[in-house]
Amino acid sequence: MDRSAIKQFAGCFATDVKPQIVFDAPDEPMLRAAFAKALLSKGVAFAAATLCLYDDEFLFINGEAFVIKGDATFWRAFADVRHARVSDKQAVETVDALYAWYCDGWLQLRR
Repeated sequence: MDRSAIKQFAGCFATDVKPQIVFDAPDEPMLRAAFAKALLSKGVAFAAATLCLYDDEFLFINGEAFVIKGDATFWRAFADVRHARVSDKQAVETVDALYAWYCDGWLQLRR
């Protein structure tokens, strides 16, 4: 097993959510375009039960590993403080990930 696989396993294991945790996903999530627009004015915050860690290569969230790409500074700051303002310069992949996690109930738009 190589180092990357071991890191991935450890990060996924450390952030794996207990079976009794249920995320409150929106019944009718807003469309991605509306979500992207709302990100600019409101920002996002992790749900209380969301577990998140990172290393130099991966962002681990709720038992899943994501390769950190162009927005590494954004991802690390978001993981550290658990909320973030999103700029119109964020990578499309970043907004796509945030939208997927919003649909899963892992994060919410801030009020």
